[in-house]
Amino acid sequence: MLEELLRLRNPLQGRVLDPDQIYGPCMGNVFLKNIIADENLYIGDFTYAHVDHLEGDQILKSLVPYSFADKKLIIGKFCSIGWKVQFISPYANHQTTSFTTYPFWHIFSTHANIEPWLEGASKKGDTVVGNDVWFGRESMVMPGVQIGDGAIIAARATVAENVPPYALVAGNPGKIVKYRFSPEVIEKLLAIQWWNWDLEKVILHHAVLMGNDLEALSRLAHPNLQHEKI
Repeated sequence: MLEELLRLRNPLQGRVLDPDQIYGPCMGNVFLKNIIADENLYIGDFTYAHVDHLEGDQILKSLVPYSFADKKLIIGKFCSIGWKVQFISPYANHQTTSFTTYPFWHIFSTHANIEPWLEGASKKGDTVVGNDVWFGRESMVMPGVQIGDGAIIAARATVAENVPPYALVAGNPGKIVKYRFSPEVIEKLLAIQWWNWDLEKVILHHAVLMGNDLEALSRLAHPNLQHEKI
């Protein structure tokens, strides 16, 4: 019964991954790189999102509700992005140091008057997400945030500060709840960088990636080295 349900949920189950395919690992998921075209967005291979619409422009508006203009949104490989996750552009912010937060600069102001807003947005910088990051549904990433490899962003969390690799962040504002592994294991995982392996190697050894045997993973990463027990 469970196997049948999984097949219905995932019609691609058991097939070899193709970097150019559109549909992700489950129904309703798409590989973003192959359906969104925007010069300010860089999305790595096999990063997928659960979406309501399959049209690229609708997905873009849902995921990135405001233009990133001259800033970048960079998302690494093999990330899992839940339903209604949003990445907020620096240019979505309103001024907080002036007497009003109302966007007069957007409606009928002169170029000279919008300079403080442009400068404030520019200071935020690019938003950068590492590899193998999992975003829970309806989480939100604020402008200029950097999220490390292997992090987990809990459902409905609002990320306003940088997130270290393999940290679990929850709440609003988002706070580090714990780390997924010890510092020693995190250091080894960041050195191994399995997401940069050849795709054939990833597919062949995905069972090891889905486990927690660091010694076995280290042997795959460095097959010619002698490995001590970990």
